[in-house]
Amino acid sequence: MFFNLENNFYRKLYEPQHDFPIFEKMKVLRILILLTVFLAIERIPISAQTFPSPELVSVTTLANGDVELTWVSPTITCGPFIGFDIYRSPSFPWPYVLLAIIASQGQETYTDVGANGDSICWYYYMVGDYACSGYTFLTSDTLSNSDSCEVNLINLPSSDLSEILIAPNPITTSLTVYLPNEFAEGEIQIKNYLGQPILNQNQIGGSKMTVIELSSIPAGLYFLKFESSGRSMLRKFVKN
Repeated sequence: MFFNLENNFYRKLYEPQHDFPIFEKMKVLRILILLTVFLAIERIPISAQTFPSPELVSVTTLANGDVELTWVSPTITCGPFIGFDIYRSPSFPWPYVLLAIIASQGQETYTDVGANGDSICWYYYMVGDYACSGYTFLTSDTLSNSDSCEVNLINLPSSDLSEILIAPNPITTSLTVYLPNEFAEGEIQIKNYLGQPILNQNQIGGSKMTVIELSSIPAGLYFLKFESSGRSMLRKFVKN
């Protein structure tokens, strides 16, 4: 019975009959147009929007061995504040564990009590957490609690570090690695912030520029490690 009524409705809509008012036809056509537009919008891919992390300003070892972190909070308007997540690791660049969640948006310092920072190198970074659906929140810079820790990051001489570049940063689809002649051969490895390998690629043939396709990996913090002739370097980058 319902099927017959439905067929009769569409027959009256599209057949030129005098007993079906024109304004009724226009009303139904308007609904069909709005429905078509809605379905089309639903199929449009929306690019992820990003918001900055808290700006980690300093990480300082206190006289008693505790480590104090200081940061500047970002201005976020997409939704309510949930917290600032602080991550810590005894080695760079992984593995990191969640150290603390700061529940007050106005708080801009935190003390890592019992860190023994006078004898242990710690590496910290922060991520903001807001109730913003569809948004990606970038991580802060990674800072250590002592200048002496920084020598553990990379084994290359400082003169070589300035010559190895990656761009762009953040990335959206691909990462370009620029190498000086002496590093034209080696191995490139991409790892996530947990230290899990994402990609391995041999760099051969003397090319000074390598483009790495990374469009399929999720948004987040990653590290590029390059090894050549027993030496290695690390670079941090963000995928939007």
